[in-house]
Amino acid sequence: MANGKARRKGRWGEEIAAKFLENKGLKIIGRNYTKKFGEIDIIAMDGDVLVFVEVKAAVNPQFHPIEQVTKRKQRILKKMAEIYLAENELLGEVDCRFDVVTVQRLDDKIVVEHFPDAFGM
Repeated sequence: MANGKARRKGRWGEEIAAKFLENKGLKIIGRNYTKKFGEIDIIAMDGDVLVFVEVKAAVNPQFHPIEQVTKRKQRILKKMAEIYLAENELLGEVDCRFDVVTVQRLDDKIVVEHFPDAFGM
C-alpha cells in the first residue's frame, strides 16, 4: 500500500487531471474504482467513448511520469476495465479507450499532459 506522502501526491495529481479533463469536455463519471489488485484513477465519457484514465504525478523532473505506466500496469488496468464493464453490463456495448494524464511540478509550474488512447484494450 502506498505511504501517506505518495497517496497525497497521487490525489493531488488526480484532482488536477480531473479538472483538466473536464475543461477538455470529458464528463467524469467515476473516481478511484478499486479492487484488491488495482485501481482505475478516473473513469470518464468523451462523447460516446468510455475512457479509463491512469494518472501519474511527479515532482521529480529527472524522469517523465509516463515511464511509470509499464506493461504490467497496462495489464492490470485492462483487467480492471473488463471487471468494470462486466459489473456495469457494458461489455460489448460501448467503445472504450485508455488515456494517461501526467502531472508534473517543474520549478514553480505545473505541467499537465494528456495521452489519449495511450494503449489498446
